[in-house]
Amino acid sequence: MANKQKAYFGITGCARLILWFFLGWILGPIIRVQRGNILGAIVSFFLAFIFIWVDLVTILTADDITVLT
Repeated sequence: MANKQKAYFGITGCARLILWFFLGWILGPIIRVQRGNILGAIVSFFLAFIFIWVDLVTILTADDITVLT
């Protein structure tokens, strides 16, 4: 079984939060496309104002994006 890459390309700590703050609206859909969820990426892109906060909560709690992946 292949190792699943963590959110924001394996970057941890403060660097991941800085990326989320500045680029979370576009990196969320990109990560979903990389994981093979095209529909989740489209929904995440058009509802970015909601999913950016959902992604933050899941990154802080589960250390990964877990919604629509």
